[in-house]
Amino acid sequence: MIVLLERGAGDEEVRAVLARMQSLGLAGTPLVAGSQRLIHVTSGRTRRARHLLPEPAVRAILPTSGPRVRREGRRFYPFHALCTSAAGLALIGALVLLAGFFPPGVSETLALGQPPPPPQWPWYLAPLRGLLELAPERPAWIGPSFLVLLGTLVLALPLLDGSSGARPRGPVRVLGMLALVALLVLGFVGGAS
Repeated sequence: MIVLLERGAGDEEVRAVLARMQSLGLAGTPLVAGSQRLIHVTSGRTRRARHLLPEPAVRAILPTSGPRVRREGRRFYPFHALCTSAAGLALIGALVLLAGFFPPGVSETLALGQPPPPPQWPWYLAPLRGLLELAPERPAWIGPSFLVLLGTLVLALPLLDGSSGARPRGPVRVLGMLALVALLVLGFVGGAS
């Protein structure tokens, strides 16, 4: 909680509000933001801060995100989005490192007059190749369109997920594990052919 004091409140008013807070079982830190003085409630039951509103020096009480986080859980943006983005960047960095230092077919020497070997799919794209092999060959646009649709669905998951922190996560974890197993199976199917 933030206790916003009236404009022009001096040290005496701050001390009076801090004394009233102490009588309510609260503790706080006085802060100055530009010309505005405020007190950040640092300990105690923050609901008791409502009793400070009748004080003449108190202008308003502003709740911080703590009660909302305890009630609803952390929102996807920015908390989980930042973690997911950081993990994605680390994964992309690892893939670039592997593709740069361990590309397929580097050690093979080409003989003059012979055609080069056909390009090979990298190991990390084997699940996508497995998905493409499951798609029918005619019409040819179905497989790539399915991959684009799947990528769009993955990127749209935060918009589709309306769950709060109070819902059970067991079914979601089971679905996630099934998706990982399906990805591994597709990887083996794509890598075998």
